[in-house]
Amino acid sequence: RQLPFLVARPSNPYGRSQGDRTQAMQGLIDVAIKKIKCGEEIVVYGDGNMERDYIHIDDLTSGLMDVFHQGELGEAYNIGTGRGTSINTAISILSACAHEHGLKAVISHRASRHADVETNAVSHQKLTKLSGWGPTIDLANGIQRCFAGQEATRWAA
Repeated sequence: RQLPFLVARPSNPYGRSQGDRTQAMQGLIDVAIKKIKCGEEIVVYGDGNMERDYIHIDDLTSGLMDVFHQGELGEAYNIGTGRGTSINTAISILSACAHEHGLKAVISHRASRHADVETNAVSHQKLTKLSGWGPTIDLANGIQRCFAGQEATRWAA
């Protein structure tokens, strides 16, 4: 007898609840926003050209619901934007949003880490074909929502 399963493979989520003090923060976007709001330095490892597929938590949640409700047992589904964004570009967006809110992003660079992957972006076409799902929140809008307090995230240190 085989165990029924579905696999969802999310890219790099950010947004609401990532900054909850009850859990360890992770991910460039949420960690950087917290550091900006707390006046702390953001460390970029390497030249900043590494690419990540950042997906807003609301898009991830809707994708997970589609996988759960419409996915075929035994199948795996990627949930991401399908677009890699360099860390430098993400930092640039973060810095601009910080400036709009009277804050400053303090950036420093350190040597790259051997475990870091150059590019990480996933195709969501399988899920799109199944359910019509696709991401709706672009990175600049998602970061702006986080800064503007439209997310229910607590940023206190």
